[in-house]
Amino acid sequence: MKILIEKYKRLLVLCVDRDNDIGYVLNCKTPIIGREAVLTHAIMFAIKRPEDSDSNALFAAIQVYDRLIKILGEENCEIAVVAGLAEGGVESDMKISAELDEILKSFKPDGVILVSDGPTDEQVLPVISSKVPVVSIRRVVVQQSRSLEETFVLFTNYAKKLINEPRYRKYSLGFPGLFITLYTLLLLTNLVQYAGILFSLLLGIILVYKGFSLDKKLAKISSFSPILLTSTIASLVILLIGIAFGIKNIMSFYIPSIYEAIGFFFLTNIGRTLNVADTIIIGILFLIGGRIADKIVREVTISWKELTLFTFILLFRQILIEASELLVGVGDMVALMYWSLISVTVSTIVASLSLTVMRKVTKQS
Repeated sequence: MKILIEKYKRLLVLCVDRDNDIGYVLNCKTPIIGREAVLTHAIMFAIKRPEDSDSNALFAAIQVYDRLIKILGEENCEIAVVAGLAEGGVESDMKISAELDEILKSFKPDGVILVSDGPTDEQVLPVISSKVPVVSIRRVVVQQSRSLEETFVLFTNYAKKLINEPRYRKYSLGFPGLFITLYTLLLLTNLVQYAGILFSLLLGIILVYKGFSLDKKLAKISSFSPILLTSTIASLVILLIGIAFGIKNIMSFYIPSIYEAIGFFFLTNIGRTLNVADTIIIGILFLIGGRIADKIVREVTISWKELTLFTFILLFRQILIEASELLVGVGDMVALMYWSLISVTVSTIVASLSLTVMRKVTKQS
């Protein structure tokens, strides 16, 4: 202890809450500096979240501070609490670094005693040691009873945490809810036999999406809104399903010509009500509809071209069916011409009405 006093005459007791439970529960700002402030917040946090190990870390930091002031004097010791962000990661460590800089402006320590409740908080050790030497680490391990009753209570508390806290809720409720919804839709459309394929595809997309940090890369693109992201993913999934079924069908038997292969590809049944042509049309409509919906939410003027294209693609479904039937030798050229005329006519009407309305809006504004 004598060597410690000679080398480190001024010490900072630093309690780290990397996932910002303190800020989330108490709705307070960090850093929290000074014994009285830390004690007040520790008591408030323990009252609201008595089962959380962070409350033990706060009181342990106060205990370490009280011992130090008896050795070094109150003027040579300080206690503070810093917190990161709920989602963790680099942004959380940057926030902790900025809060530590704020503390160091008012108190210049020779070393830091880090107090944490586990290895997650200790991941910020390089951030702290780059600014001031870390003298010691005090990890607070909460003693638990081995009784079945307290194990059940502990399990219940963690279950509540999974449901109530946003950073866990999307994994504990969001993804299971998505799979249950998709399974129900497959039951309603008599496609439940393809549930394994669909779930494997979605799981693969999710793993690639998170594994390559596509969420962070897409977030950097300001124009890529959540609506566009959702509609794009939905569009890709629907298109992939349709294309996979079509290719599987035409590969399963001999087809004499490329034209017949194209026709059979689009006419391949998916369940009782849909075919590959339907999935391709629906996938494209999701993509265009997402752009339109995003502009409506952002109160941006919708282009007449987008409305016309959406209408034409919607009507193009029947043209695609009639053309595919012609390719396999069972279609009717009159029906194909009839639907082509209807599609062009209706799309032209929609384009004219859209242009008229937009011109009136522009004049009024």
